[in-house]
Amino acid sequence: MKNVEENEYTMVGYVVKNTTTSILIVSIAPSHNKQYEALWLTTKEKIDIGKKAEVTLEEEIHTSFPGQGTAKQLKVLQMESPDTARLPAEAALKTALLQVNEWEIPAVKEIIYQNMDNYDFRC
Repeated sequence: MKNVEENEYTMVGYVVKNTTTSILIVSIAPSHNKQYEALWLTTKEKIDIGKKAEVTLEEEIHTSFPGQGTAKQLKVLQMESPDTARLPAEAALKTALLQVNEWEIPAVKEIIYQNMDNYDFRC
């Protein structure tokens, strides 16, 4: 997470869980202490599991783990998929995350394209 302005932060991560009013987003890379940041964010936008997003937070962030806050701005980012892939990377990631939905906070460490029908994920 980086400080944009006083009391405003941005984070890029993967949406790993969602409800009708919130998303759980986990950073795409660990922070300086080698832990992934995770935030439950209240949002009016419905963002599907497996999407990569940049979120801007404002106001108070509850620093529990995962943290909790409200999304000021949410932008879905394009994930690259090889031309030979039949399945977009975000669709493959969604399938993988739904298979491990019992995990409290899955962190996606790496997405590896194997061939036209397969991706490997390190969580």
